Amino acid sequence: MRAILERATGVSATEHDVYATVKFVHGVTTTQRVSLWWAADTVRLGAWVGELKPQYTAFYSNPTVVDGLLALENSGWSIRANLHLAYHTSRPEQRWYPAMALTGRDYIGRWTRDLPHAGRRPREEIADPRFGRWLVDRGYLTDGELPGLRDWLARHSRRHIDIRPSIAVERAWATDETSTGDRALTSHIRTAIDELLEALDEPGLRATA
Repeated sequence: MRAILERATGVSATEHDVYATVKFVHGVTTTQRVSLWWAADTVRLGAWVGELKPQYTAFYSNPTVVDGLLALENSGWSIRANLHLAYHTSRPEQRWYPAMALTGRDYIGRWTRDLPHAGRRPREEIADPRFGRWLVDRGYLTDGELPGLRDWLARHSRRHIDIRPSIAVERAWATDETSTGDRALTSHIRTAIDELLEALDEPGLRATA
Protein backbone atom coordinates (compact mmCIF):
# COMPACT_ATOMS: atom_id res chain seq x y z
CA MET A 1 0.00 0.00 0.00
CA ARG A 2 2.80 2.42 0.86
CA ALA A 3 4.60 1.93 -2.46
CA ILE A 4 1.37 2.25 -4.45
CA LEU A 5 0.35 5.43 -2.65
CA GLU A 6 3.81 6.95 -3.14
CA ARG A 7 3.76 6.19 -6.86
CA ALA A 8 0.24 7.58 -7.18
CA THR A 9 1.01 10.87 -5.41
CA GLY A 10 4.73 11.41 -5.89
CA VAL A 11 5.00 12.08 -2.14
CA SER A 12 6.70 10.00 0.56
CA ALA A 13 4.22 8.00 2.64
CA THR A 14 4.25 6.76 6.21
CA GLU A 15 2.82 3.55 7.66
CA HIS A 16 0.77 3.27 10.85
CA ASP A 17 -1.44 0.38 11.92
CA VAL A 18 -3.02 -0.87 8.68
CA TYR A 19 -2.72 2.46 6.86
CA ALA A 20 -0.32 4.02 4.41
CA THR A 21 -0.67 7.79 4.56
CA VAL A 22 0.48 10.79 2.54
CA LYS A 23 0.20 14.36 3.78
CA PHE A 24 -0.59 16.89 1.07
CA VAL A 25 2.27 19.31 0.47
CA HIS A 26 0.99 21.36 -2.45
CA GLY A 27 -1.38 23.91 -0.94
CA VAL A 28 -4.45 21.84 -0.05
CA THR A 29 -6.48 23.59 2.67
CA THR A 30 -9.64 21.56 3.36
CA THR A 31 -7.96 18.26 4.22
CA GLN A 32 -4.56 17.27 5.50
CA ARG A 33 -3.95 13.75 4.26
CA VAL A 34 -5.08 10.72 2.31
CA SER A 35 -4.69 7.07 3.37
CA LEU A 36 -4.79 3.69 1.66
CA TRP A 37 -5.54 0.35 3.36
CA TRP A 38 -6.97 -3.13 2.93
CA ALA A 39 -10.38 -3.86 4.48
CA ALA A 40 -11.70 -7.40 4.00
CA ASP A 41 -11.67 -7.92 0.24
CA THR A 42 -11.38 -4.28 -0.78
CA VAL A 43 -8.71 -1.64 -1.14
CA ARG A 44 -9.91 1.58 0.45
CA LEU A 45 -8.81 5.16 -0.07
CA GLY A 46 -9.82 7.71 2.53
CA ALA A 47 -9.48 11.37 3.38
CA TRP A 48 -10.81 13.39 6.32
CA VAL A 49 -12.19 16.79 5.42
CA GLY A 50 -12.63 19.59 7.95
CA GLU A 51 -10.83 18.16 10.98
CA LEU A 52 -8.88 21.25 12.03
CA LYS A 53 -10.14 24.82 12.16
CA PRO A 54 -8.49 26.10 8.95
CA GLN A 55 -9.86 23.05 7.13
CA TYR A 56 -13.46 23.16 8.32
CA THR A 57 -13.62 26.93 7.97
CA ALA A 58 -12.49 26.72 4.34
CA PHE A 59 -14.85 23.84 3.58
CA TYR A 60 -18.12 24.84 5.24
CA SER A 61 -17.87 28.49 4.23
CA ASN A 62 -17.80 27.65 0.51
CA PRO A 63 -21.16 26.36 -0.85
CA THR A 64 -19.56 25.40 -4.16
CA VAL A 65 -17.05 23.17 -2.42
CA VAL A 66 -19.77 21.64 -0.23
CA ASP A 67 -21.82 20.80 -3.34
CA GLY A 68 -18.74 19.42 -5.06
CA LEU A 69 -18.00 17.03 -2.23
CA LEU A 70 -21.61 15.84 -2.01
CA ALA A 71 -21.63 15.21 -5.77
CA LEU A 72 -18.92 12.57 -5.26
CA GLU A 73 -21.62 10.24 -3.95
CA ASN A 74 -22.70 9.88 -7.58
CA SER A 75 -19.31 8.53 -8.65
CA GLY A 76 -18.57 5.76 -6.18
CA TRP A 77 -17.50 7.70 -3.11
CA SER A 78 -19.03 7.39 0.36
CA ILE A 79 -19.39 10.44 2.60
CA ARG A 80 -19.76 9.79 6.31
CA ALA A 81 -20.23 12.01 9.35
CA ASN A 82 -17.08 11.96 11.47
CA LEU A 83 -17.84 14.34 14.34
CA HIS A 84 -15.49 13.93 17.27
CA LEU A 85 -14.23 15.68 20.36
CA ALA A 86 -10.50 15.89 20.89
CA TYR A 87 -7.80 17.80 22.69
CA HIS A 88 -4.43 19.12 21.58
CA THR A 89 -2.08 16.30 20.51
CA SER A 90 -4.71 13.61 21.19
CA ARG A 91 -4.33 10.45 19.13
CA PRO A 92 -7.38 8.93 17.38
CA GLU A 93 -7.93 6.38 20.14
CA GLN A 94 -7.99 9.20 22.71
CA ARG A 95 -10.79 11.12 21.00
CA TRP A 96 -14.53 10.66 21.46
CA TYR A 97 -16.60 9.64 18.45
CA PRO A 98 -20.40 9.41 18.76
CA ALA A 99 -22.11 6.81 16.61
CA MET A 100 -23.59 9.39 14.21
CA ALA A 101 -26.92 8.24 12.77
CA LEU A 102 -27.07 11.24 10.41
CA THR A 103 -26.31 10.71 6.75
CA GLY A 104 -23.27 12.53 5.47
CA ARG A 105 -25.48 14.87 3.49
CA ASP A 106 -27.66 15.81 6.48
CA TYR A 107 -24.63 16.16 8.72
CA ILE A 108 -22.88 18.54 6.34
CA GLY A 109 -26.06 20.56 5.90
CA ARG A 110 -26.39 21.02 9.65
CA TRP A 111 -22.79 22.04 10.16
CA THR A 112 -23.04 24.70 7.48
CA ARG A 113 -25.47 26.37 9.91
CA ASP A 114 -23.85 25.26 13.16
CA LEU A 115 -20.24 26.11 12.34
CA PRO A 116 -19.97 28.82 15.05
CA HIS A 117 -20.33 25.96 17.57
CA ALA A 118 -17.21 24.18 16.26
CA GLY A 119 -13.73 24.79 17.61
CA ARG A 120 -11.94 24.96 20.93
CA ARG A 121 -14.02 25.35 24.08
CA PRO A 122 -13.30 25.41 27.82
CA ARG A 123 -13.81 22.06 29.50
CA GLU A 124 -16.59 23.53 31.65
CA GLU A 125 -18.60 24.40 28.55
CA ILE A 126 -18.35 20.84 27.20
CA ALA A 127 -19.28 19.40 30.60
CA ASP A 128 -22.32 21.68 30.90
CA PRO A 129 -25.50 19.61 30.35
CA ARG A 130 -26.72 22.30 27.96
CA PHE A 131 -23.96 21.39 25.51
CA GLY A 132 -24.95 17.74 25.51
CA ARG A 133 -28.60 18.72 25.06
CA TRP A 134 -27.64 20.89 22.08
CA LEU A 135 -25.84 17.93 20.47
CA VAL A 136 -28.92 15.74 20.98
CA ASP A 137 -31.35 18.39 19.73
CA ARG A 138 -29.27 18.90 16.58
CA GLY A 139 -29.17 15.14 15.93
CA TYR A 140 -25.42 14.73 16.42
CA LEU A 141 -25.90 12.12 19.14
CA THR A 142 -28.61 10.38 21.11
CA ASP A 143 -29.61 10.66 24.75
CA GLY A 144 -28.07 7.23 25.26
CA GLU A 145 -24.65 8.53 24.24
CA LEU A 146 -24.51 11.33 26.82
CA PRO A 147 -23.02 9.07 29.53
CA GLY A 148 -20.24 8.20 27.08
CA LEU A 149 -19.42 11.87 26.69
CA ARG A 150 -19.28 12.32 30.46
CA ASP A 151 -17.08 9.22 30.85
CA TRP A 152 -14.68 10.49 28.20
CA LEU A 153 -14.33 13.83 29.98
CA ALA A 154 -13.72 12.04 33.28
CA ARG A 155 -10.80 10.07 31.81
CA HIS A 156 -8.65 13.14 31.26
CA SER A 157 -8.18 16.60 32.75
CA ARG A 158 -7.50 18.70 29.66
CA ARG A 159 -8.76 22.24 30.11
CA HIS A 160 -9.79 22.81 26.50
CA ILE A 161 -11.70 20.55 24.13
CA ASP A 162 -11.94 20.78 20.34
CA ILE A 163 -15.27 20.16 18.61
CA ARG A 164 -14.36 18.87 15.15
CA PRO A 165 -17.06 18.68 12.44
CA SER A 166 -14.99 16.27 10.35
CA ILE A 167 -16.18 14.31 7.30
CA ALA A 168 -14.81 10.91 6.27
CA VAL A 169 -14.66 10.47 2.49
CA GLU A 170 -13.85 7.01 1.09
CA ARG A 171 -13.54 5.20 -2.21
CA ALA A 172 -13.24 1.40 -2.45
CA TRP A 173 -12.13 -1.11 -5.06
CA ALA A 174 -13.09 -4.78 -4.87
CA THR A 175 -10.40 -7.43 -5.25
CA ASP A 176 -11.41 -8.21 -8.84
CA GLU A 177 -10.93 -4.54 -9.75
CA THR A 178 -7.34 -4.62 -8.49
CA SER A 179 -6.33 -7.97 -9.95
CA THR A 180 -4.80 -6.38 -13.07
CA GLY A 181 -1.72 -5.39 -11.05
CA ASP A 182 -0.13 -2.61 -9.09
CA ARG A 183 0.27 -0.32 -12.09
CA ALA A 184 -3.46 -0.29 -12.78
CA LEU A 185 -4.27 0.19 -9.10
CA THR A 186 -1.81 3.07 -8.89
CA SER A 187 -3.61 4.72 -11.79
CA HIS A 188 -6.99 4.20 -10.10
CA ILE A 189 -5.69 5.75 -6.88
CA ARG A 190 -4.17 8.78 -8.57
CA THR A 191 -7.33 9.42 -10.61
CA ALA A 192 -9.50 9.12 -7.50
CA ILE A 193 -7.36 11.52 -5.46
CA ASP A 194 -7.46 14.06 -8.26
CA GLU A 195 -11.24 13.63 -8.44
CA LEU A 196 -11.51 14.33 -4.72
CA LEU A 197 -9.22 17.36 -4.90
CA GLU A 198 -11.12 18.76 -7.88
CA ALA A 199 -14.41 18.40 -5.98
CA LEU A 200 -12.86 20.35 -3.10
CA ASP A 201 -11.55 23.03 -5.49
CA GLU A 202 -8.00 22.16 -4.48
CA PRO A 203 -4.89 21.86 -6.68
CA GLY A 204 -4.60 18.39 -8.18
CA LEU A 205 -1.73 15.95 -7.93
CA ARG A 206 -0.55 17.03 -11.36
CA ALA A 207 0.63 20.16 -9.54
CA THR A 208 3.14 17.98 -7.68
CA ALA A 209 4.58 16.37 -10.81
